[in-house]
Amino acid sequence: MIHTLQPAWRSLEARVAAWALRRQPPHAGRLRLGYRQIYILPTRFGVLYAAFCTVMLVIALHYNNSMVFAFDFLLVGLGTNAMWLTHRNLLNLRVGVESAEPAFAGEEAVFRLRLENPGALPRRALELQRGADPLTRFSLPPHEARTVPLRVRATRRGRLRPGRFVLRSEYPLALFRAWSWIELDMETLVWPAPWSETSARPLGAEGTESERGTDPRGDEDFAGIRPYRRGDAVHHLAWKAMARLDQPHTKEFSTPAGPGVWIDWNDLPPCPTEERLSRLCAEVLEAAASGLRFGLRLPGRVVEPDSGRGQRDRCLEALALYGTERG
Repeated sequence: MIHTLQPAWRSLEARVAAWALRRQPPHAGRLRLGYRQIYILPTRFGVLYAAFCTVMLVIALHYNNSMVFAFDFLLVGLGTNAMWLTHRNLLNLRVGVESAEPAFAGEEAVFRLRLENPGALPRRALELQRGADPLTRFSLPPHEARTVPLRVRATRRGRLRPGRFVLRSEYPLALFRAWSWIELDMETLVWPAPWSETSARPLGAEGTESERGTDPRGDEDFAGIRPYRRGDAVHHLAWKAMARLDQPHTKEFSTPAGPGVWIDWNDLPPCPTEERLSRLCAEVLEAAASGLRFGLRLPGRVVEPDSGRGQRDRCLEALALYGTERG
C-alpha cells in the first residue's frame, strides 16, 4: 500500500513546494521562521495512524462500544498534540549566515549557519539539508545559538550558491513533518580539483636563486611565528615553541626577493581545459607548501608573484573563475 501511494505523495510534495517557492522570496539577511514560513503535512506513518483511528471510529460506531470510543479519542488527541508540538519545534527560530568555506571540486563545500533558539523550550531532532546533499542533525537548547554546517556537494569549479535548503523536524512522534524552505544570500568558491598525478616539471628546479624567488640568505630573515595552517611546510615548524604553546606554530620569514616562479598556462602540454586547470592547481599548492614566491599566468589574467597563504588563495580563485565570468 505504501509503495502505491509513493507517486501521489511525491506529486503532492512537488506541488506544495512550487506553491511555497512562489510566495516565499529569498532573504538577504537573518530570517525568523514565523507562521507563514513553516509548512506541515502528515508523514507516511501519520497517514497510516489517521487511517487506523478512522477504522477504530467505524468499529466503535458499529458496535456502540464506549471503550473503543475512549481509546480512539485518546489516539486522536495524541495525534493532534503531536501536530502542534512538531510545528512549535520550528516556530520563531532565527537562521543567518556565519561563514562559508571554499572547497575543491568533488568535495563538500561547508556553509556555516547560525541558528538561534529564543524560546524557553529546547528544539530537538532538527534536520538541515539541501536536496540530496548530506544531512545534518542537531538540537538547540533554550535561549542558545549554535553554528550548524550546511554541506553541499561541489560538483564543478566556480562560484557556488546553494540556493534553497530545508530545515525540518518530525519531533516528537514522527506523525507530522514540519519544514521551512530557506534561501539566504551566501556563496563560496569551488577550486579546481588538484591533479592527482606527479607533476612532470618540479617548481623551482631551474634558474638562479633570484629567478626562483628565493632569497640568497635562505631563511635567516626571521619575522615571527603564527599558528600552524594546513599546507605549511614541515621544515618551517617552530619545534621549540611547540613545547610551551598549546598548538603547533610555524615560523614566518620576510618576503623573499626576486621575481619569483611563474606558473604559466602556456607551459603545460596540450590537454583539455579542466585538466590544464587541475594541473595548475596542483602546482599552486606545491609552490605554496614549499614557501616559494610564485605568480600565475592565465589567458586574460595575471596574478603577480608573491608568497604565503593569501597568494595561494588568489591564484586558486583565478583558476576557479577562469572562463566563468567576464572581465
